[in-house]
Amino acid sequence: MTPRIQIDPALSRNSLLTAGRKIVAAEGPKGLLTGFAPTSYGYLLQGGAKFAGYEFWKKRFVEVAGSQEAAVRYRTWIYLGGASVAE
Repeated sequence: MTPRIQIDPALSRNSLLTAGRKIVAAEGPKGLLTGFAPTSYGYLLQGGAKFAGYEFWKKRFVEVAGSQEAAVRYRTWIYLGGASVAE
C-alpha cells in the first residue's frame, strides 16, 4: 500500500490508515494485496540467494583461515565478511 500512497496523487496527502480505507472502499479488501505476489517472490529469491551466498563465502573464509582454531578465533570477521560478500 505504501508505494500506492507515493505514486497516486489522490492518496498522497492521506495517512496510511485513511489511504487504506479509500482503497478498500474503491477496490474491496483485495485491493490492499495488489502486487503482493510479485513482491513476495522477489523477496523469497533475494533472501534465498543471500543466504546461499553467505553460507558459501563463510565456508570459503573458514578454509582461508587454515585451522579450526583460527576460524574460531576470527569467527566474527568470517561472519561479517561472508555477509558482506553475499550482500
